[in-house]
Amino acid sequence: MGRPEGLDYVGLHHIGFWVESLDEAEGRLKAHGVPLFVDRPPAERGGGAFFEIKVKDPNGVIVDLNNGGWVGAKP
Repeated sequence: MGRPEGLDYVGLHHIGFWVESLDEAEGRLKAHGVPLFVDRPPAERGGGAFFEIKVKDPNGVIVDLNNGGWVGAKP
């Protein structure tokens, strides 16, 4: 997503966190002025569809927030 890393990149460039509430996490991020670069309106969340909020940290590391986990993940 606009970053130059390729298959030979070494280092942290992407991490995910499993949160209890996307709405609460989104509110906290916005309260601190963190821009979301992948988001959907609350009405489009849920319904069994996989959904993540994505932000970037100050170093450009992509951070995923998800309330349903990922394949193989356990809370």
